Amino acid sequence: MDFVKMAMRARHNLQPAYLPVKRMTEKEKMGTVNIGLDVAIGDLIKTIKLDGKDADQKRLDAYCCVLRYFLELGSAKQLIYKMLISDKEISEMQGKWKADSYTSVFLIMEQQLLTYFFKHQEDGFLHAWHIIVKFGVCELGFAPDKIEENFAELFPL
Repeated sequence: MDFVKMAMRARHNLQPAYLPVKRMTEKEKMGTVNIGLDVAIGDLIKTIKLDGKDADQKRLDAYCCVLRYFLELGSAKQLIYKMLISDKEISEMQGKWKADSYTSVFLIMEQQLLTYFFKHQEDGFLHAWHIIVKFGVCELGFAPDKIEENFAELFPL
């Protein structure tokens, strides 16, 4: 996946804040993006158990929205170069064991994101990033090219 191009698309498709903001400091701006990421993760969770002909597409759309927020955060904090994952690494993720508990996956990811936000430890953010990428290509079974194609459709330049 071309994460640099996806990050450009994320920067050109910023989403409005979910909560009102009285004074837009840098910390507040990052907080609003983190809240947006939390909401997007919640929307993805809601799609996990969907059935029917549109279920996979709804899951893929929700997954791409989560990636968009991650890429916006990474871009804002100049971490994109650390978020790059090679095709070989993605292929290895596809072959890894699937998580026994999606609950644990999402709680660990949330814990890592909160560590990043409150303790300013970028390793937490990068760990959460790897968790969500693996979740998409392994647990959800999305092909990397399909993710990238759908991302481009949802978030045009």
